[in-house]
Amino acid sequence: MQRPYVHHIAFQRGHANQQAILKESKAILEKYNIDWLKGRENLTWTPNKNHNKKAAQKVLDALRIADKKGTREAVVEALSDMGNKFANDTICK
Repeated sequence: MQRPYVHHIAFQRGHANQQAILKESKAILEKYNIDWLKGRENLTWTPNKNHNKKAAQKVLDALRIADKKGTREAVVEALSDMGNKFANDTICK
């Protein structure tokens, strides 16, 4: 992996056009007592890329599906899946 770093799966901050997406993603995490800033569930090692609206929306879409299942485990699983997609650079494909 080139230029790896610890990445927030539900982004910590983003551009103006991402703010509504990030707000909803963080709200879902907070609903299930997942610390979106420091929680291990929302962190992964990835290449330093894919900080775009498309990636943020894909994370939110996965979190919405998990939220409908209504369990913390579903949300953690969605974060893990999205983290893997960031790590292997398939999040925007």
